[in-house]
Amino acid sequence: MPHSPDEAAQPAPLSSPRAPSDRFARGLVLVTGVTWLVFAAWLTIDPAAVPRAFGVEEVPPGLRTELRAFYGGVEAGLGLTILMLWRRDLRAAALLGALPLLGSAVMRAAGCLLEGFVPIHAILGVPELLGGGLNAWVWWALESRTPRSPVHSAPE
Repeated sequence: MPHSPDEAAQPAPLSSPRAPSDRFARGLVLVTGVTWLVFAAWLTIDPAAVPRAFGVEEVPPGLRTELRAFYGGVEAGLGLTILMLWRRDLRAAALLGALPLLGSAVMRAAGCLLEGFVPIHAILGVPELLGGGLNAWVWWALESRTPRSPVHSAPE
């Protein structure tokens, strides 16, 4: 019997041969959150790194501010949210780890089809697809093992 509402919301331990281990799931989500924070710190310090990777040498101050705000600020927010959810709701943390990475990988692939391929796209896209796919796998494994309460169940 759960002692608190938080305990009742936690999924059962992962045990299927096709499911990731609890240790792998927790480690992956932790690494994902920390990775977002590392990129946020790097692009806060050097926001012109993104345009330089695509051959743009002159980055005006207004664009550096925008890059710092978006890449530094949004990525920091994602990383912190993932880490805050890491212990409390691993499913939500894994989903938050998966969707932005998969969305980025899909839009990167679309951009390559529309605009042409540049090698940096593979350098960025492969880890996005891999990290997003692994986080989605963890989310799916946890989601499929989470008991549903009558309040959250679909009507019959």
